[in-house]
Amino acid sequence: MTQATRSELQQVIVASYFSIEERLVTLDLEEVLLHQYERNHRLYYVASGKVIGILPDRPITQPIFEAQAGSFVGVYSFFSSDHQSYSQVQATEATQLYYYDEDPWEHQSADAGQLLSFLFHIVVMELRSRQQFAGRMAQEYQESMNKLIKTEKLATLGQL
Repeated sequence: MTQATRSELQQVIVASYFSIEERLVTLDLEEVLLHQYERNHRLYYVASGKVIGILPDRPITQPIFEAQAGSFVGVYSFFSSDHQSYSQVQATEATQLYYYDEDPWEHQSADAGQLLSFLFHIVVMELRSRQQFAGRMAQEYQESMNKLIKTEKLATLGQL
């Protein structure tokens, strides 16, 4: 499937399943969408704004993922057997999200195959996105460590 076709398919799926006004969630700055370990049966589409995932039960202060407009959130909990969110998801700015909460395997419409194919694509893209985000965070951490080492070396040199 080409990039243009994926983009067109995403537009069709978003228009069909992620644009129903009754399924709109609006978050203010730092408002929580999902709490860590909360059960979640919804797949969210970020229409505008930005959310991050954090692990409040761990001493990690950096977000473990971020999702901007055009991204999907709640992928893990929506597709997992226990439907449990592994992170806390909160807004970093005013955000609007639409959700889908039906069982995609029981979808009976003519476009069920298209929907399932797209949902599989979301899972793959989520894995890719998280991997890229983790890579960026690791690179930033390494750069910070290099600056710290350089500062320590200069401080030691200054003492000598």
